Amino acid sequence: MKAQIIEIGPKAIGDNEAILIFFNETATELLKEYTIIQRFVDDNWEELVIGDKISFGEQVYTITHLGKNVLDQLRDLGHVSFFFGEAPKEELINAITLKEEKLPEISQGMNITYKAG
Repeated sequence: MKAQIIEIGPKAIGDNEAILIFFNETATELLKEYTIIQRFVDDNWEELVIGDKISFGEQVYTITHLGKNVLDQLRDLGHVSFFFGEAPKEELINAITLKEEKLPEISQGMNITYKAG
């Protein structure tokens, strides 16, 4: 699965939070302010598993935790919440926790590869 970042909300990347929230273009204007909008460029919907890699451009991250409905949320809404380093305290059906604590450098036009090689 591959997506491209088409818009970055002005409040999408916080100074103190290790989380990035993605949606597709159906997100409301209010959501767009706080999220990163992605457009999938292929529809090869493969199940993600712990240990899989996700790349943000050339930056590669390792999955350590998955919410129970990540794939459905991605397919239906382009929605996923990436947590860096530490899993959320409450179970979130759309959450992917990544081992690395440092947020990736994000830019418009960047590709996101789910299940990176």
